[in-house]
Amino acid sequence: MKYCPRCNKKFENGKFCTECGEQLIDDSVCSKCGFKLDPGAKFCSECGTPVGLKNDAVTDSKSDELSLDSEPEEVSADDILNDETAWESEDFDYKLFKKAAEQEHPMAMYNLAKKYWYNNNKMYNEYGKRLLRDAADLGCGPALVEFGRCLVCGACGFEQSPEIGIRYIKDGYTQNEECAPYWLGYCKQYGLGCEMDLDEAIKYYKEGAKEFKDDDCNYQLGVCYDEIENYEEAMKWFDQVDSNGSNANCFSEIGISHLKNPRGIGDYEIGIRYLEKADENNDLCGADWLGYCYFHGKYGVEQDYRKAVYYLKKGAEGGYHDSKKYLGYCYGTGTGVEKNLEKSLSLLNEVCYDEDYEDGEAFYFRGCVYRDNKIDSQKAINSFKQAKAFGYEP
Repeated sequence: MKYCPRCNKKFENGKFCTECGEQLIDDSVCSKCGFKLDPGAKFCSECGTPVGLKNDAVTDSKSDELSLDSEPEEVSADDILNDETAWESEDFDYKLFKKAAEQEHPMAMYNLAKKYWYNNNKMYNEYGKRLLRDAADLGCGPALVEFGRCLVCGACGFEQSPEIGIRYIKDGYTQNEECAPYWLGYCKQYGLGCEMDLDEAIKYYKEGAKEFKDDDCNYQLGVCYDEIENYEEAMKWFDQVDSNGSNANCFSEIGISHLKNPRGIGDYEIGIRYLEKADENNDLCGADWLGYCYFHGKYGVEQDYRKAVYYLKKGAEGGYHDSKKYLGYCYGTGTGVEKNLEKSLSLLNEVCYDEDYEDGEAFYFRGCVYRDNKIDSQKAINSFKQAKAFGYEP
């Protein structure tokens, strides 16, 4: 069922109201805040509005809040445009922003669209998409970049259209929007809506890093220089991400770069330090790699199965393939942890039956568990055969 947000008439299908022409909204979202409703819900879990209550009947417990049909006190462009991050506020005034959006106030339209995006698991509903597009077409700087990046990536409910998206981002760039250099660099780096040009990508990323202290630009600069095998320069930008301390998810990538491309004595130690920092910040990729290092005694660390199990448990919980495999082996052999055959086979079977991988080592480990614990000799033989078929030889 769909309904009109202006006159509240309900429709079985269609896109626009036959009475007033307003675009229809699915009644699975809250009439007040746009939050996606749970099936059978009687109240919105985000703002508490009763489901099915008409817009003109929505009231708050606060007596000083304004209704949608009444004029807010001194509603003006200046009152709304002061903060482009107004949508982040827990006290976001939907009525005020909806009233301003109806008056085609670009920043109000942008903030309202972002609020719907945030409340809808970071996906724009149809009303939010229209608001964002209209705000961008009216020249709102943040909306230009946000709408452009959604089109470039095909993200947040929009269909991918990189050629159109990059034009919006360029318009945002001319307004000196802080995210624009990053997204122009991203388009140039990966050839989205334009020809791939790594030199141009680096130029935009450096601008974003310098002018706006954008840590995402620092990170992408590291990626770019790593791609052209200039590891000294790559590590410099990765180190800048670390020194800013604002992007924990980058630490594992930085650490892996150090391990795979050591510059000299001590570089493994630096890589392990980054991975430990990643783990401290709940980046489970770091735990996955640390578990691998300690399990094998590689990359400058001594083999330590207890430490390996500690990290492998985290990696396995995060869904990492290798962590599940090596943790399954440890449980099956009692290496670094008390033997638990049920957990062992559960983990190893999960890896072996993962269609995205053809991991002969996992089948070999499973064969060992079946054979050495005298569980099933035929399953052991079959597992060893499958390991060999995948090219694994112990």
